[in-house]
Amino acid sequence: MKQTNDNVKTFSSSEARKILIAMRQGRWRETIGLLEPLAESGNSEAMYWMGERLQVAMRILNPDASSKRKYIMIRADKEKAWMWMERSAEKDYPKALFWLGYQYYTGRLGCEKNEEKAFTYFERAAQLGNIPATYYLSQCYQYARGTRLDHDKSISLCKQAAIVGYPKAEYELSRMYLAGRDVENSTFGPVSPNPAKAFEWCEKSADHGYVVAIYKLGEYYLNGTGVEKDLEKAAFWLRKAANRHLVNAKELLDTIEPLPVH
Repeated sequence: MKQTNDNVKTFSSSEARKILIAMRQGRWRETIGLLEPLAESGNSEAMYWMGERLQVAMRILNPDASSKRKYIMIRADKEKAWMWMERSAEKDYPKALFWLGYQYYTGRLGCEKNEEKAFTYFERAAQLGNIPATYYLSQCYQYARGTRLDHDKSISLCKQAAIVGYPKAEYELSRMYLAGRDVENSTFGPVSPNPAKAFEWCEKSADHGYVVAIYKLGEYYLNGTGVEKDLEKAAFWLRKAANRHLVNAKELLDTIEPLPVH
């Protein structure tokens, strides 16, 4: 069940409109100028976006009209980005909780991997309704990362994320059906593999743009897994995956569309 926290403060509609327009127009310095006072006043959403903005260097229009340089760079400040994310997470802002969990899960942004911390952040974010955190929490239970191994809980959480359209969870559900997991009852199984269901969930994930699912869908059509074999559709999906620089897709596509002999 989704929990709430009164500490979480989000933008008013007028604040959000100003910030969104500035972001869309690439006026990053102005975006920071709008966000910082809100963050300093305790707005947890503004804190999160301050953390987002400060992670990467930004090229902005030079405010000095007399200068020959059209653009200037604002350097990234990863230390401040982390500080704002932590402050936002302390107020239970779900996206910040997930962000910190992901950094500890992957060891990115200069922090050491810490699966126990990652699990704690994912768990709290998922309790507050964050869907990516729900999926990664399922991965923690599936592979005993920062917590005990619990396949049943992993399947249940993955289903929650997949049902609302999270692409990675949709693809993971596809793999579970193909591996003979009892997805319907959220238990490890084993049961008979269900290629038709595997195809159905893989197609949903591919439609939502997940590149691994796009590749796999091409493979399903190529081999007739859970669907009638169709080389034309296989080539279509493999081409899409190859255009996203997936090497395996290009190699498989070459078996369908070999290079012409001159």
